[in-house]
Amino acid sequence: MAAITEFPRGLVSLTGLRDMGEAPRELAGTIAPTIDVTEFLLLNRETLSATPTTTGVTILSVFTVPAGELWYVHAYSARNNALGAGDTIRFNVGITTQGFFVSLSNSSITAAVAGELGTSGVTRPFWAGPGTSLSILIERFAGTSIGLNVGASISRLRI
Repeated sequence: MAAITEFPRGLVSLTGLRDMGEAPRELAGTIAPTIDVTEFLLLNRETLSATPTTTGVTILSVFTVPAGELWYVHAYSARNNALGAGDTIRFNVGITTQGFFVSLSNSSITAAVAGELGTSGVTRPFWAGPGTSLSILIERFAGTSIGLNVGASISRLRI
């Protein structure tokens, strides 16, 4: 280890070096670049799909992480089927955990014209633990029943 007498400008900020709120007094003699291999380790992806139907304002739990698994969700989205005359829907995707819905996306447009499609999705990856459900909040609804197409790209990890 080499003792630090004077920090080069930006070193602490660049490396995020903090130890109990203070900059460390020693560094290893060599600083080497690293590559985050997380994405390479999570290449074993699978695609989940479902076609639930809704008949009103509700929360649909579409996919649930089973006990003993941890999911890395790469993307998750939903789209309504073409609307019939007089049908209206607005929804957003998110997760349900411990009985609470957490929105992860903006709401779809309010689809209210025959044949119109609304979509909502999240492409920023996130982790989902056991018992967490990938869900859809139906915020606005008029009609008899409206079908949805739901898809998720995940990597399953055993825990």
